[in-house]
Amino acid sequence: MTNPLLAEWDTPFGIAPFDRISDDDFAPALQEALAAHRAEIEAIASNSDAPTFANTVEALEASGQALDKVLSVFFTVAGADSNSAREALQRDFSPELAAHQSAISGNEALFARIAAVWEARDALDLTEEQARVLMLSHRGFVRAGAAPGSYTHLRAHETGLALVCRPLLEKKKKHTHTYLAITL
Repeated sequence: MTNPLLAEWDTPFGIAPFDRISDDDFAPALQEALAAHRAEIEAIASNSDAPTFANTVEALEASGQALDKVLSVFFTVAGADSNSAREALQRDFSPELAAHQSAISGNEALFARIAAVWEARDALDLTEEQARVLMLSHRGFVRAGAAPGSYTHLRAHETGLALVCRPLLEKKKKHTHTYLAITL
């Protein structure tokens, strides 16, 4: 059977088919979506064509749709109707997602392409919106430690921070639920 999180949704307004999704669907869907996103990022980073706004920045912005789809449903369900299985999935997903994002922001070939487009920005005749997207993409990579001489030592701590923060968020949620139960 096809994972409903990864299938086309034939529902009104394209809303997730929540009645067909179970907690067991999330982990395999996440793994498949992460693999697809990694392949998309690798295709952008290893593109042999000269870097352009379209084949680098626009392609990067368009990548990860399957991952966005899976995570938007997961975090909606986990936030609205949490249970022990979903909390365990959040604990498992946090370091994986941090490592995934770190791998993207640390991809030297990808940043080299973004930096090349950034350096050529004045000659590219970009719209205001494109110029802003380029600036935000470049700045995001620089702030994440992708630029030479930047804070690359921080990258090693991202996964560790994800492991530390998740239990703190769970504790906050538990206290919030306790408070709501007492005050109702």
